[in-house]
Amino acid sequence: MDKKEEMVMNYIATSPKDYENRAKILAETFKGEVEDKPVKFPKGLGAVHPFDFDSIDKIINNIGIANAFVDKIVDTIIGDFSVEVSDLPKEESEELDVPNAQALLDDFVDETDLKAKLRPWIKEAVGKGNGFMELDLEDQKNTQQLRVMKANHMFVRRTKKGKVLEYNQFKGKIALFSSKSKVIPFKPNQIAHLQINKVPNDPYGMGLLWPNRITVENWASSELAIHKLQDRKAGAPIHVKMGVPGQKVKKGDLDGAKADLQFMNNTTEWVTDANVEMNVLDFKGVVDNSIKVSEHDLELLALGMNIPMSIVGTANNPEGLAKTNDKGFLRFISSVRTLIEELVENKIFRPFLRSQGLDAKVEFDWELPGEEEKIERLAKITDTLKIMDLSPELRAALEIEYATVMDLEVADKLMTPEDARKKADEEEAELKKQEDLARKEEEETIKQPQVPGVVPHANQQIMKLLSEKYKSKTYLGELIK
Repeated sequence: MDKKEEMVMNYIATSPKDYENRAKILAETFKGEVEDKPVKFPKGLGAVHPFDFDSIDKIINNIGIANAFVDKIVDTIIGDFSVEVSDLPKEESEELDVPNAQALLDDFVDETDLKAKLRPWIKEAVGKGNGFMELDLEDQKNTQQLRVMKANHMFVRRTKKGKVLEYNQFKGKIALFSSKSKVIPFKPNQIAHLQINKVPNDPYGMGLLWPNRITVENWASSELAIHKLQDRKAGAPIHVKMGVPGQKVKKGDLDGAKADLQFMNNTTEWVTDANVEMNVLDFKGVVDNSIKVSEHDLELLALGMNIPMSIVGTANNPEGLAKTNDKGFLRFISSVRTLIEELVENKIFRPFLRSQGLDAKVEFDWELPGEEEKIERLAKITDTLKIMDLSPELRAALEIEYATVMDLEVADKLMTPEDARKKADEEEAELKKQEDLARKEEEETIKQPQVPGVVPHANQQIMKLLSEKYKSKTYLGELIK
């Protein structure tokens, strides 16, 4: 390679062609490596799952409180959203037909039923740490184009540098893999992989249920113990003592009395002799202690999944503390939403536009999750709009956000920040033009002031006076000289 063709970027020598794809080059030139544990057989399937995803399905399907906690997080994340298309900088692309691109994306959201498909995709990621969505953006005949895949059957294959080579789907049991087993490969651009609670350098996320599995098991055990105690004679079992001290009772008599107790109900009347003593065993204290343990496990599970007890509905916290906890929960939701926004923008929306021969910047924005957050946001916008020297772009952006939060139909009719800046520049130019014109007219109308001690046409007046007084031209000329 000629030295003139070499270009140095952060000490990495590349050709001009490679320099255009510098993001890809830099990703490949990381020094650090990842250490994925591959599936031994079949070879090339991908990295081993960090835990058994089937166990999460069992927890969700059999323990209602765990499923409810996952749904609460998912329902808080999912809400109405807006998609806005804007043109890229001129050096990145040619001029874009923004209305056409916007219409294409709006139709794509409706035809693919994106709002409905986001929920199972996010629920897989919250529960198992990994949500896989298959993308078929280039097939125009496929009206669906999006499909959520079950994480249990998906495997990620990467290089030592951490670059994803492909995703593989295998629906059978790895221990029973044979030559007839089918592995379906997917290119990286055919899968949108959402990872929640991800460990750095790992190919998979951990989710929120697996780190709390022991707490889930403890809570379930406590609930079983409580109900077992309650089921035994409605919480009041009977102890029967037969015979007198020092006298042995026949085993047949004991078995007969035991059998009678098993069929005891509220209509049975008991008559015994003086050698039989019946007492009720009180397990109320044991049940109360078990309930406290169950409540403790429930609180630990909620904290482990970042859900405040005030949202669970079992806390008696002061109002101020409850609001503080709710804000922390909403910050957690906002962080997850950010991951989803970036993935939807870069893996779904923008590739779809490119498949249509367009390229644009796409903004995927969620609505605010609660009324209190909306009121607080509106108050901040109102206070900011009161600032007199606010830039036209910022004022226009705040007005649009205010209308969007209020769900007003005029949001699309308001002036964009770009138009606001253009209008401000035009008004400023027009104002300057008018000021210059007014200044010019004022200069023309104002009479020039006389200089003190100087009379206009002084030379002519002196000459006239002297010529009248002195008739001699010679003397006059010498005098003037």
